Amino acid sequence: MYEGPQFQIHWKYAYLLNVVYQTMLFGPMLPILFPVACGSICVLYLVERLAVAYSYQKPPMYDSTVNRTTIKLLSAAPLLYAVSATWAYSNQQLF
Repeated sequence: MYEGPQFQIHWKYAYLLNVVYQTMLFGPMLPILFPVACGSICVLYLVERLAVAYSYQKPPMYDSTVNRTTIKLLSAAPLLYAVSATWAYSNQQLF
């Protein structure tokens, strides 16, 4: 009755990947996205840190495959940024 919700890490990783990829895709055209994304990730970290400490049930033991998969997906984000920035900065109609 007094236990909190189950800790589900896949929703947190999905949110993190969404923020990073959207920022890398549209960041060259809208540089304000970088501080907004940084703030969003910092708020997610602080809220989840407090929620794990005070609200969630004891998290289950996750293996490292979810972490490795997320890191592999995050390592492709700079390539997306490079492609998007190359297109944006070479397009004369944008600037």
